[in-house]
Amino acid sequence: MLDRPSPREGAPLSRPAAVLAAAAVGVALALPVHAVSAPAPVAASVTDVRGTVTDPRGQVWVADSKAGFCRLTATTSGTIEEMTCLGGADAGSSVGLPGVPAGFDTDPESPGLEVVLIPDRSAPLIVRARWDAAAGSYRPAGDLTVLDDLVRPSAVVAAADGGAYVVMENARTVLRIDDPGAEQPHVRTVGFTTSPGARSVAFAEEPTEAGRLYLAESDGVTVLDLPPQGRRGTEETGPAVEVSDSSALLLSDVTGELLVGTSGRGPGRDVVERVDLGSGAVDREWLTGQTNVSGLGWFDSKVLVASDSDPATPGSGAIHAVPLGLKIVGGPTLADGSVAPDPGWTNDPTPTFTIRTDGLAVECAVSGAGEEPVWVECGGESFTSAALVDGSYDFALRQVDGSETVRVAFAVDTTPPAPPRITSPAPGGSVPERVVLDAQVEDGTTTEYAVDGEFAPTSLPVTLRLPPGEQTVRVRSVDRAKNTSPPAQVTFMVSGTRARLDFNGDGVADVMGRDSVGRLWLYPGDGGGGWLGRVQVGSGWNGFTMVAPGDFDGDGAVDVMGRDSVGRLWLYPGDGGGGWLGRVQVGSGWNGFTMVAPGDFDGDGAVDVMGRDSVGRLWLYPGDGGGGWLGRVQVGSGWNGFTMVAPGDFDGDGAVDVMGRDSVGRLWLYPGDGGGGWLGRVQVGSGWNGFTMVAPGDFDGDGAVDVMGRDSVGRLWLYPGDGGGGWLGRVQVGSGWNGFTTLLP
Repeated sequence: MLDRPSPREGAPLSRPAAVLAAAAVGVALALPVHAVSAPAPVAASVTDVRGTVTDPRGQVWVADSKAGFCRLTATTSGTIEEMTCLGGADAGSSVGLPGVPAGFDTDPESPGLEVVLIPDRSAPLIVRARWDAAAGSYRPAGDLTVLDDLVRPSAVVAAADGGAYVVMENARTVLRIDDPGAEQPHVRTVGFTTSPGARSVAFAEEPTEAGRLYLAESDGVTVLDLPPQGRRGTEETGPAVEVSDSSALLLSDVTGELLVGTSGRGPGRDVVERVDLGSGAVDREWLTGQTNVSGLGWFDSKVLVASDSDPATPGSGAIHAVPLGLKIVGGPTLADGSVAPDPGWTNDPTPTFTIRTDGLAVECAVSGAGEEPVWVECGGESFTSAALVDGSYDFALRQVDGSETVRVAFAVDTTPPAPPRITSPAPGGSVPERVVLDAQVEDGTTTEYAVDGEFAPTSLPVTLRLPPGEQTVRVRSVDRAKNTSPPAQVTFMVSGTRARLDFNGDGVADVMGRDSVGRLWLYPGDGGGGWLGRVQVGSGWNGFTMVAPGDFDGDGAVDVMGRDSVGRLWLYPGDGGGGWLGRVQVGSGWNGFTMVAPGDFDGDGAVDVMGRDSVGRLWLYPGDGGGGWLGRVQVGSGWNGFTMVAPGDFDGDGAVDVMGRDSVGRLWLYPGDGGGGWLGRVQVGSGWNGFTMVAPGDFDGDGAVDVMGRDSVGRLWLYPGDGGGGWLGRVQVGSGWNGFTTLLP
């Protein structure tokens, strides 16, 4: 295990961090500064170009504020081809003042963008142009009117599903156009921004179900999470990037980067910034020396940057094609070949990095702390390091001429962490169905566990619900480099006694109480010794002189057995949700018993009943697993000295025990032998004659059987079991319980 390296100066660590999280606190994570220079313009004499579209023949069209939507004569020293223009400030029809256009592939049989939507910033219109293959040009194909005469659409962006989103220059409305190629496309409002006015917009398919919009506004780039299909109400999540005077946006779906152009900072002071939406890092000086960046677009894997030295002077603008530049896209890899989830760590001594070079001549180097990098020629889409020993390193990628360098810091760690030391459950012990798993693990590691299959991540302690029988749980530690420790394991018995406590089937011990008028109330447990809101689940139960819970019919749901005033025994099968199915008489002549306790006393998996008769004899009625009984067996005598008896696996050995309170308030544990008999009794308490009712169960969810006691003034006390037949410090968990004549279990 290694401490994570701190990036050296000039080598910022790339790490996963949401852009929004960084912006919310005003943090700008810095990408390596490697300003690119704009090459010779691909087009000149343009005016306030807001965006571009590449037609099916591979020629570039621009949204020029003076000329309209026009084709360039070439992409090297090109100019506007006036005969192709749709509208413009000098025209009396079509597009009066074009905003940011978007193209759409509406014909799967024909490659290219057959339809273009061009917002008109001088009217409440979106002009639609359709590709005329014979003429090799876009032609007007009808206008779409948006909202009222005062609204001015400023930008359109294509969505991943072929639809379009439209934002306004002077309104808060966000529109959705479902089918841009239809004769009468459906236009609807999907939400609103918090402030009016957006110059440009970009669409990202992730991270929400319907996608996300990025809007260029004067105070920065705003994020809008779009609503699912058929719903309205975009959610503005705040400024994603704090870029003042943002004027143009361009999103790369391939690299996950957002380019942001600025305007109005002064001659030569505007820039294009590059934002990594995966890490949140921002390169503030990706392209410098600009004046009034008006629009961005793509052509031939390069970024088209339109700028205008004087927007008030027609023809003073130019368009440059700029390579996006070098980028370390991913890596390092792990030893199994997958990409490391934490890019600062790997367990692979020969890690591979994914790179993007834009066809430039580049070199790569991996160097340790204090070492001079040894540069080697690299290219393509990846670079694999020579074998490394454990330690901290930089991976660097640079242009051969030294004009641009990007780096990431990482550490190689091939040493697995120490195995965990399992502290719960105890090996060889017996636990209820809900098992608390806990272990001591090495600092800085995460934990995985497995029962009968693959390992799964977890946080400790964790409560597992396991079926009865012998179980083995394995636990291992995983460090930041994804090295895994040798697994530790523990084998134990799950007794299944936990099922008799859970009336509503949620895996947590509940309490059922009968009040003085015979109503039955369910108090669902919260797994921590407290309760959720109570629910009435029965009435007329005051006709029973004794009630006992348990899964008597073996269907997995907790039932209740009740004895009426003439000694008949009735089974109320539970429905697993806190209610009952039709009752069934399962016995008679039971009025001779002064106490009844349920439990699997003989260890055969079926719930039995233990009854004490009037002379103190203890009788075991073995359950047949279907709600009936096998032949009874006497298992004790002299039990009439006890004023209360409660069953449960109090000592955690897997056998059902009995806890009895004698006439002077002493509490005695009779450990079960698993066959319906007892081992030597042990005194485990005194002073318990102050309680008018006692109920056992794992109320706090730690795997040990507890006892809940009601005192003479109606307070309810939880005595957490220690798993060995004793108790931890008691806790008051209720009051006002003296209105109940019976508590279950």
